[in-house]
This record gives sequence, structure tokens and C-alpha cells, in this order.
Amino acid sequence: MPIFCKLSDLNERIGLINSWIEAICYKDLKQLKDFTYDSGIAYNLMLYISTESLVSFTKLASEFGTTDVSIKKHLDTLESLFLIYKIPSFANPRAINV
Repeated sequence: MPIFCKLSDLNERIGLINSWIEAICYKDLKQLKDFTYDSGIAYNLMLYISTESLVSFTKLASEFGTTDVSIKKHLDTLESLFLIYKIPSFANPRAINV
């Protein structure tokens, strides 16, 4: 369990969580065997989906200037690193709720 889980100061906890996510996106992703990930896209995806409840691959691809396939690959990798959990949408099974 990361140490920030036990911190009582909210600002300190948020700062450490942000640093942890940045380290994963900008350092740890580069260590993966198939390093074809864009750290900036990964980090910005985390920021974007943390504020949006329902998004689509197409909307994300348009927002980040990349392809649906690239977005799916980044999201799958973030999920495999246990940073996100995808929940199917009942309103639109083709959309993703991250």
C-alpha cells in the first residue's frame, strides 16, 4: 500500500498521489517491454478521465490528436498497471466509462 494512504493532510496526500501517477506515466511506462507509449498521453488521459464520467475512444483520440487504437492501447496499459478500472456503460455499450 502506498505511503500516501496513511497521510492525514489532504494537500500533502494529493501532492504525493500526483507525483506517484507522474512517475508511473513518465518513468515506469518506459520500462515496459513494448515501449511505444506516449507518457504525455498517458498522464493527460488520467487527468481527463478523472473529470469526465463517460467518454469514447473517438472523443479521446480527437482530444489528444491520436487514433482510437492508440487510446485503447494506452487505456489497456493503464488498466494493467491498476491505475484505472473500466466499467461498461449501460447507456451505450460501445462507450467506455473509465
